Amino acid sequence: MRRIFLAATIAVPVQASAHPHHYVDQQVHLSIGVNAVELAIVIVPSSQDGAAIFSTIDNNGDGVVSDDEGRIFATNVVSATRLTIDGQAFTFILADVGIPDETTVASGTAAITVNASAELRLADRQAHSVDFSITYEEFSHDWFVQPFLYPNLLGKIAQLEIDRSDRAGKVVVRFSNR
Repeated sequence: MRRIFLAATIAVPVQASAHPHHYVDQQVHLSIGVNAVELAIVIVPSSQDGAAIFSTIDNNGDGVVSDDEGRIFATNVVSATRLTIDGQAFTFILADVGIPDETTVASGTAAITVNASAELRLADRQAHSVDFSITYEEFSHDWFVQPFLYPNLLGKIAQLEIDRSDRAGKVVVRFSNR
């Protein structure tokens, strides 16, 4: 397990257009705040796999992902996540899903997005451990999980440690509050 020790810093996820990929790129932005953890999942299909990925989501094969098909896909992805904070399990609630049209997905330039959140309340002046993993492997086994901290938490942190597992799709964020 690799350990990274940081002074409290913040980074903000930025949405950008995808460039053609030669592999399926799967990322999770895990944004941690005092009252919530938000999940932004981005899957960019490769040009070789884009059509097959789209057809996996388009259950009835009509070339259009309906709201129901999108919700089923997003629910399957979110249900493959695990979030525990200080040993207590939390469940994400699906917020929305974005699936571009069939041609764009097939070209390998589409970003499929799934957003979800979990409400919580972090205690002040306490050490916390946020454990997150994702095991959805329908398209690829590789996931990159990047944690972010909201300003309402960042200003309270005295020490921050991020552990990335050797296994893709897992991260542990430990911090102590002032």
